Amino acid sequence: MKPLLPLLLALTTPVAMACSLAPQSLNFQGPQVASVQYQKGVRADSEEPFIRAVVLYKDADMAVVESRNCEMENYSVNYFSSQGSVDKTRFEALLAPSPLKKVTLAKPLLAQLPSSPGFKDLSDQVTFAEGQVELLASYQSLEDALSPFHSLVSVSLALGGAD
Repeated sequence: MKPLLPLLLALTTPVAMACSLAPQSLNFQGPQVASVQYQKGVRADSEEPFIRAVVLYKDADMAVVESRNCEMENYSVNYFSSQGSVDKTRFEALLAPSPLKKVTLAKPLLAQLPSSPGFKDLSDQVTFAEGQVELLASYQSLEDALSPFHSLVSVSLALGGAD
């Protein structure tokens, strides 16, 4: 009976997924940044390694940026505005480490961000020579929520994967 135990353990023990891509390193700083907290880890649901940054600005805006790569490159920015508008310079800085530079956009991304509550699938506005691409953007009003923020603008980019 003992020879079966190692076989059973080998068959039932989860195997860590080997990832071919590492998360993009994140580094946010500047005169408007009050503080940045970084977190590295592996997502339990997908076993993807990630790097997350929570950026607090001096005017009380906040951004949560996540780079999570394994077989695909995934990058997301969630910008919480205390004034109700997105600071375009900040948003460009938050997108700078993203794999956005690997794609061709029909129009600049910042010009395509929703300015009123809603969701846009911008995937048809992007070409990527090396596989599939998904680009999503949304705007949410948070004024009715018990939140110090007036709005949330989110951008999610996924590159790669099977066609």
